[in-house]
Amino acid sequence: MRITAAAARVAPVQAAIRFWYNPRTVVEKVLRTRHLRAGTLAVSAASASLASAKEGEQKTILQVYVSSISAMSFCWAKS
Repeated sequence: MRITAAAARVAPVQAAIRFWYNPRTVVEKVLRTRHLRAGTLAVSAASASLASAKEGEQKTILQVYVSSISAMSFCWAKS
């Protein structure tokens, strides 16, 4: 198979920056999702800690202490 002179010439590669997600670089759209994520994390952590404190006050947390679950399993179940 022969390669002709026209096929051997290759166009030079040009680098271009392309924004896939945020083409106009609008920062407000990104900040909304960050605030939503931070708020969800804060509310879930606060509700888990309040539920654990309530169980501690009512002495029902003793059932968790004598069970075979780990501390991480308990925290994941509370959140």
